[in-house]
Amino acid sequence: MSMNQQRTSGTSSAEIGDASPALSLDDAKGLVPMLRALASSGLVIGLYDASDTLRYANDAFESLFLRGLAFPVKFADILRHEHAHGFGVKVDSGDVERFIADVLQRRRSVPERGFEVDTADGRWLWMTEITLDDGWFLSVGTDITQLKHHERSLRQARDAALQESLTDALTGMSNRRHMMGQIDQALIQLQNTEQPFCLALIDLDHFKHINDRLGHDCGDAVLQHFAVYSQYGLRPQDCIGRIGGEEFLVLMHGIDLLQALDVVERLRTQVPAAPLAHAGTAVSYTFSVGLAEARLDEPASTLIRRVDRALYAAKRAGRNRTQLADN
Repeated sequence: MSMNQQRTSGTSSAEIGDASPALSLDDAKGLVPMLRALASSGLVIGLYDASDTLRYANDAFESLFLRGLAFPVKFADILRHEHAHGFGVKVDSGDVERFIADVLQRRRSVPERGFEVDTADGRWLWMTEITLDDGWFLSVGTDITQLKHHERSLRQARDAALQESLTDALTGMSNRRHMMGQIDQALIQLQNTEQPFCLALIDLDHFKHINDRLGHDCGDAVLQHFAVYSQYGLRPQDCIGRIGGEEFLVLMHGIDLLQALDVVERLRTQVPAAPLAHAGTAVSYTFSVGLAEARLDEPASTLIRRVDRALYAAKRAGRNRTQLADN
């Protein structure tokens, strides 16, 4: 079987030579003028015979997938050549033969299919594979790298916007929206698994006095200080968020009321022991807590109302204390 290289109108391509048993000579050669006319379109074009041997490739295909590999060549050998020389289709698996086997299993499985391919040099292609008469196979690729970059930028912007919508801007903690979502999920888990959880509502004592006496800059610094130091007293699986003003919610998974009380009391001891240094002044503060263990079949509104009432009782009793909610 002969295979000649031609250059037509500045474009080099592999010319179909003798007929393959899978396609007549006239039909095979009849495809070439059409493919050559598309060569300058930016498409990546390859034509395979029924034995999956590459019989035609335009310059874009050669540059991306062959780089000097001689015609005719089997599709699987193209993939091996690319992997050995570090170009072409990106192979995530260390086992190139298994990768080739997986590709071959999907290849020619349907008359026409489209899919994305990323390459070793960071480009992305949308590949369309079409099985022609008598088993010949046309592969056409379109460069979608810019589109993929745009998609990634949009995805990053979306993720950033979502994160911002769930985060308190001043403290960087979860905000009310995020905490309410966490409580809803914990209640669902409680119904399904009966895994306990507790909820604490925290209010910084005399916060208005701090703002009035030392200024709102100091008040903001106190909130940020609490956001940092509260993490030291909580467990890694606990979730804390600022829900407004000087109020915070703490969600403690997998513990009962007495265990949660130990966590909260440890936190209530640690925070005042590390006062905020602000404008040459040591600012110490305390906080009050309402604490409740979630009950089966209890909606979030009832749970929050219970910890709110407990917090009110703690403040009425003199502040700087934890009050357990009524069950």
